Amino acid sequence: GVRIVDVLSKELGINPGQTTKDLQFTIEAVNCLGCCAIGPTVVLNGEYYGQMTPQKTLNQIKRLIKKGK
Repeated sequence: GVRIVDVLSKELGINPGQTTKDLQFTIEAVNCLGCCAIGPTVVLNGEYYGQMTPQKTLNQIKRLIKKGK
């Protein structure tokens, strides 16, 4: 989880608790989402993504940026 947050911070240029200037992304680090069996878990636009790696997370973020969400 920590590595995912680090990669997101670097890619988006913000730290946990901050929002990008374009208001598209906010990083929130939490201790529990109630789905440890599929962790690490990332929530993007209300959708849960399980068994995430830093690279999978970056791929999802880049996909969202490309779509303009």
